[in-house]
Amino acid sequence: VKEKKMWREVPEPKVPDIKVEYHSEGQVAVVSLNRATKFNAITFEMFDNLRKVFEYLGRNGSDVRAIVFTGQGKHFSAGLDLKSAMQMQQLRTEGQDRDPARAAFDFFGTVKALQDSVTSLEAVRVPVIAAVNGLCIGAGVDLTSAADIRIASKSAKFTIKEVDIALAADIGTL
Repeated sequence: VKEKKMWREVPEPKVPDIKVEYHSEGQVAVVSLNRATKFNAITFEMFDNLRKVFEYLGRNGSDVRAIVFTGQGKHFSAGLDLKSAMQMQQLRTEGQDRDPARAAFDFFGTVKALQDSVTSLEAVRVPVIAAVNGLCIGAGVDLTSAADIRIASKSAKFTIKEVDIALAADIGTL
């Protein structure tokens, strides 16, 4: 991949849980969730890292003309990582002795950061194609909903489990 010299160099984010490969002389970037042993369950850090990767790929001066977004291994994503979900529940119940409106407003900051990460797929200046294989659950559906094009294999199965437990899917599906 030839890299253009820009007036301001922007370092490529290197994160272990997201793999980026370049094809067609750097014009096609393949972004993969890279936690196949955990069925690509998405942690809070992965949400932040996805935002960084998509902002980098969509920056001015980039040679990237299209992005394929997929998951390594057998499944696209098992959704939100359970440890992250437990952290979210702790954040939600933190400060129960405080005014409920203030506690909810503080929790909104966490949800907004996750929403911004999902929105980064939609905001990037080039088309994003979600290539879905296997399971695509919850947060995986949120992310694919933000892509411009979604292609699913015959084995793909989509589900939003928040519905089953009376929660709003408020990170990106709504």
